[in-house]
Amino acid sequence: MKKAGFLILLVISVVMLTGCSNGFEEVIIAGFAIDVEVEQTFNQGAYALSEEKLAELLPDLAMEESLALMFNLELVSSDFKHELSADELAEIDELAFMMPELTEIIIDTKGQVMFGEIIFNHAGIFTYRITQNVEMVAEYDSYNWGIDDSGIYVTVTVTEDEEYEMLRASVEFLGDNRFTNQLTADIEEVIAAALHYRFEEMHDELELMLQEIVDESVGQMGVSYYCLITGRHISINGDTLFNSASTRKLLTHMIIAESIHDGRLSWDDHLTFSPELFVGGSGNLQYTAGFGDTFTVEELISYSIKYSDNIAHNILLNTISTYEKEQFEYSIFEQNLLGEPLAGGWVLTANWLTEIFKVLYRDRDEIEGYGIILEYMKNTTWTDRFATELADGYVAHTPGFSYGYSHDSGVFFTDYPYILVIMTLDIPAAMTWDPEPEVPNFISEVSDMVFEMRQELQ
Repeated sequence: MKKAGFLILLVISVVMLTGCSNGFEEVIIAGFAIDVEVEQTFNQGAYALSEEKLAELLPDLAMEESLALMFNLELVSSDFKHELSADELAEIDELAFMMPELTEIIIDTKGQVMFGEIIFNHAGIFTYRITQNVEMVAEYDSYNWGIDDSGIYVTVTVTEDEEYEMLRASVEFLGDNRFTNQLTADIEEVIAAALHYRFEEMHDELELMLQEIVDESVGQMGVSYYCLITGRHISINGDTLFNSASTRKLLTHMIIAESIHDGRLSWDDHLTFSPELFVGGSGNLQYTAGFGDTFTVEELISYSIKYSDNIAHNILLNTISTYEKEQFEYSIFEQNLLGEPLAGGWVLTANWLTEIFKVLYRDRDEIEGYGIILEYMKNTTWTDRFATELADGYVAHTPGFSYGYSHDSGVFFTDYPYILVIMTLDIPAAMTWDPEPEVPNFISEVSDMVFEMRQELQ
């Protein structure tokens, strides 16, 4: 254990006064100064971390842990009655320790208590006991305080100097001159508490910034942000209905993945492109595929996600029954949400998409197809909106674009992952999809702002 080494500071001054009963002038002890230290130890347990790794995880973190103590000065023995008025006794103030920045495994914190002056008008030996009283303990349950209750003893010896007709005093501490308090915490809980504290500050700031952006936007905008570390959800117009555009393809992909997981389909099954499944818009199959051509489920999933191919999506959607779609919706929302017409397409809200992404992220290891979907979503050719230079390689996203609507939605796989959904209508700056536009895409700017705020925590 690392311990701070220091010397006790004792301040004594002698002041000549008159009026003592024995004719000798009084002597004043101008305070006892004692030191108090806190030895802070992180118990790593099974959570093995080097000091370097811990410093990497907890850079510049200021904890709100504090230990507030009251210090009592009590006269416990003397060789005759010592009369002291209340105002002559020490004025004892509260001493609060704020834990310093967590930069290493063991941190020592120390402070000093200075007692007020004490006046002596008689010779004698006066022994005082200084004790601690705990007024407040640590805020978080992850910390355990051990308070030193041994007490500090100090003796004041007052003698008569007959030559100068004055009293003189000497002070001696008996034994240890300081209190040593222990603070022990489990490192995993400390990290969780520290991150929670830092995230809350960032989230409060983020919510204000997003609200201001939405309020000042020229068209309609819905935003949903969900922190996968703390569970904090920020929703601004998150329940507003928007034409879902291609963001609805995510539901189709997830239902297909569940069908494969349950054995109703396989990745190698071939599906046929028939005339009624033709559709224009995004994707290349409208130019390269002929009616009667067949594609494996995996090929269609790849085309539908990477190129947002509408024909590939239609072929996949054709294999899903209304019952399967409704059951999937019910498994997430406990009700059926989709199918309401708006500008000729399905509708979604930013909050609904967030719930869908939460399931995709949560079950990505259990359902193999979910993991495959996320990998394709990280490598989509749609490099505008969320897939900026900053976030490229981190985000698995599903954008959407249709008749004035422009959206993006995805999971950001940073060290501290999060979900972000931005849906817009009639915001011209959100309608660009050039990866290097002269004017930055509005959705990209908002997404990058969130990304940078998150990265500052890492």
